[in-house]
Amino acid sequence: MKTFHARSLATAVFCATFLMGCSNESDTQVSAPASSTPQSSVATTAGLLSYIPSSSPYFFASRDVLSEKDALELIERSGYFRYLDEDLATLRDYRDQADSTEEATILDIVLSVGKELTALKTLEDFHNAGLKPNAHSAIYGLGLVPVLRVELHDESAFETMIQRVLTDANLTPIKKRFEDIQYWSLGGSDEWPVELVLAIHDQQAIFTLLPSTADNDVLASILGHIKPTDSLANTPVLAQLEQRHAFTPYGAGQVSSARVFSELSQPEHIASQALFNAIEMPAFDAGECQQDIDRLIKRFPGLTIGMKEYGPDRFQMNTILETDSALAADLKTFAAKVPGLGQADSLASIGLGLNLPVLIQALQRYALEVQQAPFNCDDLQGINGMWVDISDALNNPMLLMSAPAITGLKLRIDSLFVQNYEPSGTGILTLASPNAQGLLSMASSFVPQIAALGLSNNGEVKNLSPDMLPPGMPSVSAALSSDALTVGFGIDTPSVISDALKAPSNSEPLMLYGHLTDHFYSALIPFAEQMSPFGDELSGNELSRYSSLYKNTELWIKADDYGLEIGFAVELK
Repeated sequence: MKTFHARSLATAVFCATFLMGCSNESDTQVSAPASSTPQSSVATTAGLLSYIPSSSPYFFASRDVLSEKDALELIERSGYFRYLDEDLATLRDYRDQADSTEEATILDIVLSVGKELTALKTLEDFHNAGLKPNAHSAIYGLGLVPVLRVELHDESAFETMIQRVLTDANLTPIKKRFEDIQYWSLGGSDEWPVELVLAIHDQQAIFTLLPSTADNDVLASILGHIKPTDSLANTPVLAQLEQRHAFTPYGAGQVSSARVFSELSQPEHIASQALFNAIEMPAFDAGECQQDIDRLIKRFPGLTIGMKEYGPDRFQMNTILETDSALAADLKTFAAKVPGLGQADSLASIGLGLNLPVLIQALQRYALEVQQAPFNCDDLQGINGMWVDISDALNNPMLLMSAPAITGLKLRIDSLFVQNYEPSGTGILTLASPNAQGLLSMASSFVPQIAALGLSNNGEVKNLSPDMLPPGMPSVSAALSSDALTVGFGIDTPSVISDALKAPSNSEPLMLYGHLTDHFYSALIPFAEQMSPFGDELSGNELSRYSSLYKNTELWIKADDYGLEIGFAVELK
């Protein structure tokens, strides 16, 4: 089976979305150049948002902008163009091995777009292609039908570039016109009753799906000839979303569970109705499942996505699984404090903070709720079975015995290296507990050498005798406080272990946190080259690339006032 390298897949996605805008920003201070043909007015932020219904089932859009200079710097520092030629060569190999005509066509388009990308080096290059490096863009749903709008620098130049892409990919779309809007269409057959559409209008590129049965009213709505009465431009929906979750105005959006399901079961928007007619499939009939679906929607009302940081040197993306207030409150009680958790203070780290007794009690309560009020819908019986399995697992004696003894851990890697052809390294493991002496007793039952140290909770660092260690193993030291046990491997400076033991605990309700630095990627290169433990998916060249691009990468899961947040942040070099 063929598999994409992670980097090549990223390149494919980037190339495929390139025509959708290189970022979510816009520089409204840059005007379109003079042209021999009349140009529509430059689309401002409010102008683009005016096409997005405030009641859209899903959307992602921005209200503010980066400068073109900062956007270009971000593109360069992210490395997409730096390694583009190499990645396109890999994609050509995949194209030669394509299993189907559809797959080959998609890769042909990706490669043709990639060819255009290789010519973009300067701001002038972007403008000559009709593009902005900081193009304002938005994706949203007209009912269930997705629409993507991208601000252009010059309509004529963009159309010329699109023609080159189509010619290079051997595609011949049908050119059509609706009112004053010109668009190209691919598809629309019995086998594929939905057309892929690209339109150029109002200094914007519009990418969408058009049901083959669409009438003029549907066309007017999808192409933006008729704008919604209540939009993101004239309502505070987007600004309120940013304020609610502390997002920057550089990008935020949401998926509404209730609105998406409503369009699936009782489509109200004419675009959704046309879509169901085109695919000759009736809307979803909830029937006896309606009550169960309403129950799930109430518990999980939607998904929210936004940028809490965005700039040329660092960006942060946050995804929040929104829950009802009761579950959101429970999630905060699951998190536990762990010394040093959330601190990027080493080569790499991974840590968990979970108040297991509280978590177990809550899961038992949820299982009982489902047992007393099971889901009746046939298609949702798996939920009932899942909670039965969870309830059985929670009764495991080993889990119940160990749960009160440990509330979290942090593994910190300080160094990695190959020594005598064997992997080695140094680092610190911290185990958090409300009863450190109990934790020490439990740890000693698994690792008897720990008991030989005679630790007390005064923080004194003690070294394990080398005679008690396997040959070639780094030195082992440990220290104990009233709420944590810290074990150092290959750490010869006692104060380093003491500092880790006394490190501030996480102030936020973190459940998981991990980070990787550029030095970690560099340290892995000898492992990948000499022992190849990662296979072809993570070669020395890939690691070297990551090391040259990413100064620090962070991932976390934490409780949020509105649900469960999954965060991802990258600091670029």
